[in-house]
Amino acid sequence: MPSGLEDYSYRGNVDITAQTVGNLAVDIAAQTLATLGINITAQSLAELIIKINAQAVGIYLQPEWAALQGIQKTFLCSTMGSYTSYTVPKGKTLYIGTLTCVGLATNSEYGTWETLVEAKVIDWTTTTVLGLIGGEGGGGISFPTPMKALAEHEVRLYLMNNSAHNGNVAGEALMTGYEI
Repeated sequence: MPSGLEDYSYRGNVDITAQTVGNLAVDIAAQTLATLGINITAQSLAELIIKINAQAVGIYLQPEWAALQGIQKTFLCSTMGSYTSYTVPKGKTLYIGTLTCVGLATNSEYGTWETLVEAKVIDWTTTTVLGLIGGEGGGGISFPTPMKALAEHEVRLYLMNNSAHNGNVAGEALMTGYEI
């Protein structure tokens, strides 16, 4: 059929191994598509867009997806020497992304330079310290890889005054993350 109307259709597995692939167009037309497995391994992937029936579908990293789904979690502890407790529901995992704390002297004679505060996150079920932050006036950290607390584990957020002037410090500890 040299007329240019050759049928090059192929119905089977396609396995492509290459050092570089500049532009690979994939067009799948089907009446019914039960499962479509795609496995992409790359050193870096700037953007991946999959179009299904002319609708764009975005691929998100888990933290961004969780934020879009409205499953963010925020925990606050505002009394020195106390803690806030949370038990992760069955079938869920809590990912903790940030931990911050701040402390201020309530008497001006002490100043903020002596106000040493500390926030600590503990998986109380396993007695594992997941995160610790603090210093003069407080501190904060955003974890590049979120801390993880498993289903049915109790997580505690502690706020501690490590200053020499007990009872004269006010502070807050804040922990944020998402649960899926």
